[in-house]
Amino acid sequence: MVLAQESAMVDPFPEPGSDIDVTYIQPTIVMYPTARNSVDSRIFPSEYNQSEMSIAISPVDPDKILVGANTFIQTNTGNNFYQGYYYSQDGGTNWSGDDVLPGINNLSADPVVAYDIEGNAYFHYISRNPLSRKKPFLKKSTDGGVTWQNSVNILGFDNADKGHMAIDGTNIYIALTDFGLTPRPVLFVRSTDGGESFSDTENISGIVTSQLSMGVNLASGYNNQVYAVWAIDDDWDYDDESTHPTDGIGFNKSLDGGANWQIPSRIFDIDGSRGYWYDKNPGGANYPIRMNDFPCIVVDKSGRDWNGTIYMVWGAKGNALDRANIYFSRSIDEGSTWSTPLKIHNDNTNNDQWFPWISVDELGIIHIVFYDSRNDPNNQLTEVWVAQSINGGESFRDFPVSDIAFTPLPIPGTGTGYMGDYIGITSKPGKAYASWMDNRTGIYQAYVDIIDNTVSGIITENTTWSGYKLVTGNVSVTDGVVLTIEPGTAIFFESSTFLIANGDLIINGTESNPVVFTSNSANPLVGDWYGIIIESGNLEMNYCDISYADVGVQFNGAGTGVIQNSHIINCNTGIEYVPPPVFTPTSSFTVQSSSVSGCDVGIHAFGGTIDITNNNQIENNITGILIEQGRSFKIFGNDIVLNSKAGLVVRNSSGGIIEGNVISGNGNEAEWQTDRITGGIFLHASSPTITNNIIQNNKLHGITEMNGSRPILNYRERALNQINNNGDPYDPAVFDAEIRWFDQSIPHLDYGHNDIMDEDGGYLIYGNYSPFNPVVRVRHNYWAEFEPTLENRFYPIEGYLFRPYDTEPNGTPPNGFFADAPALFDQGLQCAEDEDWDNAISTYHSIITSYPESKEASGSVIRLYAITKITDGDFQELQDYYNLLLNAFPETILSKTAEQYAILCDVALQAFAVAIGKYETILQNPPSLEDSVYAVIDIGQVYLASSVAGGNGLGRKAAIGTMPEYEPDDFADYEEKVNHALSAMMGKTVASQSEVLPMDFALYSNYPNPFNPITNIKIDIPENSHIKVTVIDLSGRVVTELMNHNITAGKHQTIWNGKDNKGRQVSSGVYLYILTAKSNETGKIFTKSNKMVLLK
Repeated sequence: MVLAQESAMVDPFPEPGSDIDVTYIQPTIVMYPTARNSVDSRIFPSEYNQSEMSIAISPVDPDKILVGANTFIQTNTGNNFYQGYYYSQDGGTNWSGDDVLPGINNLSADPVVAYDIEGNAYFHYISRNPLSRKKPFLKKSTDGGVTWQNSVNILGFDNADKGHMAIDGTNIYIALTDFGLTPRPVLFVRSTDGGESFSDTENISGIVTSQLSMGVNLASGYNNQVYAVWAIDDDWDYDDESTHPTDGIGFNKSLDGGANWQIPSRIFDIDGSRGYWYDKNPGGANYPIRMNDFPCIVVDKSGRDWNGTIYMVWGAKGNALDRANIYFSRSIDEGSTWSTPLKIHNDNTNNDQWFPWISVDELGIIHIVFYDSRNDPNNQLTEVWVAQSINGGESFRDFPVSDIAFTPLPIPGTGTGYMGDYIGITSKPGKAYASWMDNRTGIYQAYVDIIDNTVSGIITENTTWSGYKLVTGNVSVTDGVVLTIEPGTAIFFESSTFLIANGDLIINGTESNPVVFTSNSANPLVGDWYGIIIESGNLEMNYCDISYADVGVQFNGAGTGVIQNSHIINCNTGIEYVPPPVFTPTSSFTVQSSSVSGCDVGIHAFGGTIDITNNNQIENNITGILIEQGRSFKIFGNDIVLNSKAGLVVRNSSGGIIEGNVISGNGNEAEWQTDRITGGIFLHASSPTITNNIIQNNKLHGITEMNGSRPILNYRERALNQINNNGDPYDPAVFDAEIRWFDQSIPHLDYGHNDIMDEDGGYLIYGNYSPFNPVVRVRHNYWAEFEPTLENRFYPIEGYLFRPYDTEPNGTPPNGFFADAPALFDQGLQCAEDEDWDNAISTYHSIITSYPESKEASGSVIRLYAITKITDGDFQELQDYYNLLLNAFPETILSKTAEQYAILCDVALQAFAVAIGKYETILQNPPSLEDSVYAVIDIGQVYLASSVAGGNGLGRKAAIGTMPEYEPDDFADYEEKVNHALSAMMGKTVASQSEVLPMDFALYSNYPNPFNPITNIKIDIPENSHIKVTVIDLSGRVVTELMNHNITAGKHQTIWNGKDNKGRQVSSGVYLYILTAKSNETGKIFTKSNKMVLLK
């Protein structure tokens, strides 16, 4: 039913009055014993042939799916050509419809279905009467394809064929080849009123057409673009088996919703877009198969990495040496340039692949369906395959989906070799729907296969994931089961879901094909999904990219965990290691050659043994690394940089090695104005060995030490750290110090040969005077400054012995210069490094016995605890030893350290209530402000440890004590309590950004007043200002300076602890506190003073 000879080769209509071939050979079918993917669904069993599947999903209700198809109904007078419509309203499980679309005649073809943004369905087709040319028509359904309105005849076409439709919002775009014109151009129309009316036709193929432009395909962009591609057949004749003249692909675009089109272009030459095969079935040349492999395009509108990219596939018939293949190309610049064509199928045969169709879902996953004969040595039996790409078409994974292989045969009574010209695929997050026709029943029928990539529930047998997965509910791997994830797999998580493994998790990404874990949201936020949790078992993670989780990876297992070559970004916590409190020799966790950025905490370890080694990049987090309750740790060879608070925080971890790292640029002004846990390394009750690091340009300090921290910066007489230019240049008198220590937290620096420099003139070492503290020996380090001003770079001046010092950087130590306690202490460290535990313990006992007043003696108390923790020794025996030291050496730094670690023995013994009771005793009657602050921090640690031991996870409430105000609700609450406590001790200013800015300067009465030993002083600052808060006695002598720096507008407070500027407790009496402020904006000066009374 065509008017020209050539069009008989284009559509299925036979010539009127021609001899219709009704003979048919029996197809060969191979049935597979199990479904290749899901069970193929014969969507509308019929006695009639069906072909040319078009399929679409409703954007309003993704469970609504619509399929259109040609149907061929044979009668005594010949074939009748109808359009079948088939719909599912439950995601493809059940189907309804009919082989005849209501209101159309019996000469129609080329179905295309689509939905608009409101959920209306549209069905485009061509139709004609016996004596007329072919015209395009459009039907609309307002109930998703169940019922249909009358057809709309789209005017302006003379003899239309091979059309396509795309919808953007409610705009409808249609294009067809017009065979009534020369040289057969592609004409375009659009409707902006839901198909009620259409624009005039416009020739969009233009001058690139030499003979025939056909098989047009349309796609809409994310910003009013419309794109069109089509096949260019330069000589019109169908290609034979031996020679295939070069055909081409044409392209054009509109950037204003189809109102105006640009100049078309020929973007590719291809090796045969049309032709016949004479060997696809046993009938040979008597039953040829027609191949029209037209290009198909789609636009990524996922809002993700490849948003706006145009993807295109096409088939090329090839030649005898390289049969039909399917190629892919993409454009990232609206079609101005295109990538080099890539063959999407991974077969190693010379067999045929043809009829490609493409879809991209809201996750950015590309899906391509095609016929494939790769598995038949005779190149006849044909399967349906799908190729998927998770990386914008950089690479593809292909797999079979049909449950059978069939023999392609022409449909009787149609054009020569015709079995159809295309098949279809559509997709939504987690699922793709491939639709095709095959003749397994003896005639061609329409099938749909659901490629289901959604996962949830319990995995009870060894499982391998590949391609991509959408986690729609929590996934749990049971004990003894292994989940393996192959290279290039992408795993998307719906809100609040997680992957938890009680078995083993093996993730085998590669550098070129990493495994991706991320949120399914197009606009992802930190914490969208919970994360990957290893509850027990082992973890092997190599080349993974993890983003937008609450906790990227949480390893709670008693086994071995290794993360290598991976990247974790934009999570609340990047990596969290919280092993069981019960000692397990095989339990360890390693992070190597990975990066963590954009997280509140990059890496958080609470207990256990962790190695963070080999060039990890820990940068641009709030806190880089946080180690708490560590059994042992090694942080080696990393870049810990540009974290807004602290690069490395270590709490209640007696051992550990920090070596060969670059710790730089951590802490910024916005953070240190409101938080004191900032800078390079922040130590609380922790004494790691620190060697060969570059610690520079951090704020507030390079190293901060408190609560008995005793870091080793002179191991083997050669630490060689470079500690320079840390601190706050805005207020060097108060904050600018390379090393800042409190109470008895004295660093081991003597003969360390460290390079400690400060170009801003700030302190090299700043410590708090205490009667417990002996003279601090810091000899043979390089200070980059010499007499006579060098002594002014230490505070307090009288507290240090710094001569002799190195006169050149990187000083070389004399061999064996250490003597007495330092020599023995270094010997103990070497024994521990060699795991010669007995000799290490014996050495530390000797130091305590022979040199009880040395800092090495208190350091030995700490080292004994570290060894007991590493070796799972007898903590009760160690606690008894500490109690003996308390009685033998009262009121010394040794006894204070022993008391501190005796309580930690209670924690190690899981006597949490006992430990909490001891800290509560301190809080009820603190010996000093520092002791009360440390008790607040340490009691919170015990609560967290008790929660972990109880199986409740980190930071969940586990009430034990009698002072609930010190029990953290969760880990975030604990951090807030820590910061508040440190504010009191360090004279910190706290500003609440949520408060309304004050109207004027104000100095309030202190509270409490009278006080002992702490009082709060509140001030109002209406403008950014430089302020000074000074305490003087009644004689006018300055006692201490609480604040002296620039400050932002807001309500602020500071705390006086009753001590002078040398840390000495002052006597009872009346004191004045004075606020002097000068606005940086207006120059206004404000001064006011109030009285306060200190009682003893």
